[in-house]
Amino acid sequence: MAFSSHSLQLAGASSDGTVQLWDSRMGTHIATFKGHSGAVASLAFSADGSRIASASNDHTVRLWDSRVGAHMTAFAGHSKMVKSMVFSTDGSKLASASSDKTVRLWDGKTGAHIATLEHSDWVKSVSFSVDGERLASACLSGAISLWNAKSGAHIATLEGHSMVFSVQFSADGTRLVSVGEDYTYDESDDDPTVDQTVWLWDGKTGAHIATLEGHSKTIDSAEFSVDGSRLASASRDNTLRLWDAKTGAHIATLARHSKSVNSVLFSADGSALASASDDETVRLWDGRTGTHIATLVGHSESVNSVVFSADGLTLASASDDETVRLWDASTGAHIATLEGHSEPVYSVVFAADGSALASISETTVQLWDTKTFTRIPITTRESLPPFPPSFSLFDLHKPDILDPTDSTPCLRALICKSDADVSDNPPFLFFPPDFHPNALAENPCTSLLAIGCDDGQVLFLDVSMLFH
Repeated sequence: MAFSSHSLQLAGASSDGTVQLWDSRMGTHIATFKGHSGAVASLAFSADGSRIASASNDHTVRLWDSRVGAHMTAFAGHSKMVKSMVFSTDGSKLASASSDKTVRLWDGKTGAHIATLEHSDWVKSVSFSVDGERLASACLSGAISLWNAKSGAHIATLEGHSMVFSVQFSADGTRLVSVGEDYTYDESDDDPTVDQTVWLWDGKTGAHIATLEGHSKTIDSAEFSVDGSRLASASRDNTLRLWDAKTGAHIATLARHSKSVNSVLFSADGSALASASDDETVRLWDGRTGTHIATLVGHSESVNSVVFSADGLTLASASDDETVRLWDASTGAHIATLEGHSEPVYSVVFAADGSALASISETTVQLWDTKTFTRIPITTRESLPPFPPSFSLFDLHKPDILDPTDSTPCLRALICKSDADVSDNPPFLFFPPDFHPNALAENPCTSLLAIGCDDGQVLFLDVSMLFH
């Protein structure tokens, strides 16, 4: 599930192989993208919101035009499931990671294949540096590779983990963090000693900076502050740990939760840190010192995910109790409980402008207005009336359309045909003489019309903004 960068669209991936696209303001269904023959495991918008990439168990990545609701291209080449995929920050590149032991690098606009990056095992995670210069990939076997993101040339192999779960660059690209497990074998014992560690690397050279030790159970999450100065890790040992991201020095152990910590996240300015736990609470911490600020009580089952709004004023949490709760991020005061799911809620995400919130459970997506705290009904194409109705171009100089003596410098108008009479003042869309529109086509999956003009231009119009 992902919002576009301009917050106007919400996309959701489905196990039936489709990608669904909605208008996040109205909840109206825009398009169903069909093409994958297996479940969609990952999706992402390009930075400008014009493209959606989807990765599937059918071994492919597909690129879709979110503006016109059309399929652009399929990236074929992987021989096994594609488990994750990510755009570079500027959208010019796309990397896909597969269980076929490769990462493939693609042109993010055309889908052209740039390079195949070979690995020794199933690739679990892939991440671009913010400047788009480097790409990091993590293998299940524990090896991390650093690549030139433009050419695909290998820069360094980062060794130390026995198994790696995830890898991520800091926002400034100077640091790379990896989360995994390290095994130590004793000749007298067949079972290894397992250490849960976070490793810190130089994001440009791949040089090892520090091994961040202290957690005693699996680490499920590690996040940089936005300025890249601090790192927070969350573990099933019921604790969070705060680290200096430049040196790897331990700052504080945050030990107020009584059960596993599932999620941790910094606010945008780094002043606050939020954590979600199986102990049914959300906790707020000072993002610089780790000092405990507040315990947010209200959920009746495990809290799976927590997220700040972009302005840092609001915190949202998703729980197994089938609700989403909103909190004041500075005081921890409860703002609202959003009820509508009928199964555990696993994830929640704010639109970039904070106007909407999306939550996802096993089978449903819910969209919420963050000002009124009400659910925005999400429609499906099947639940909508036939839309748009049939449209036609009319010559404005015909006397049965407009007064022929009218000197308005418009040659054509777009009008809804459906039993409308000009005398009823139906909506018109006027065109200046330079365009000379002469043909139109309707997209049956969206509210878009394409209008061809004599000068070779094609105009795309969202008629839902004109006829509603």
